Amino acid sequence: MPSDGDKKTADRFVEAAGPGETGRYSVSLEELGWLLSSSLHLSTFHLRLLTALQRGLPGARGEQERSSEADPVGDLKGALTNLIIMQTRLNEREADFARLLEQAAHEGLAPRIEVDPEDVRGWAANITQAWRHLEQRASGRSGDN
Repeated sequence: MPSDGDKKTADRFVEAAGPGETGRYSVSLEELGWLLSSSLHLSTFHLRLLTALQRGLPGARGEQERSSEADPVGDLKGALTNLIIMQTRLNEREADFARLLEQAAHEGLAPRIEVDPEDVRGWAANITQAWRHLEQRASGRSGDN
C-alpha cells in the first residue's frame, strides 16, 4: 500500500503531467509515450523473471514416470511457457507501437490525449512505492513491501 508520501508524489506528478486545458485531464503525446515506454520496460523485466522462474523449476516428470497424480511442476511449466510466449509477442508489438507513437509525436499528431487521472495517479503511486522499496533494500532496512 502506498504511503502518504508516495501518494503526494503521485498527486504532484499527475498535476504536472496532465493539466487539463479544457477542464478534462489529458497528457501530451510525448508524456503518454513515456508512460507506455516505462511500462514496457517493466513488462520486459517481468518476462525475464518468468523465464528465470521457468529455468529454475525442476524438470517435469517424464511420460513413463507419470502416475495418475497431477504433475504440478509440469502444469506450472506449461502455464509459464504459454505466458512467456504471449508476453514476448505482446512486448514485440508494444515496442513497434512505441516507435510509431514517437514518430506521431514528432510529427505533431494528437497533441493531448484524455486519460483517467486516477489511472495515472495509481501508476505513479506504485512507482514511488517501488522506489521506496529499493531504497529500503539498498540501505539494509526491511520494509512492508
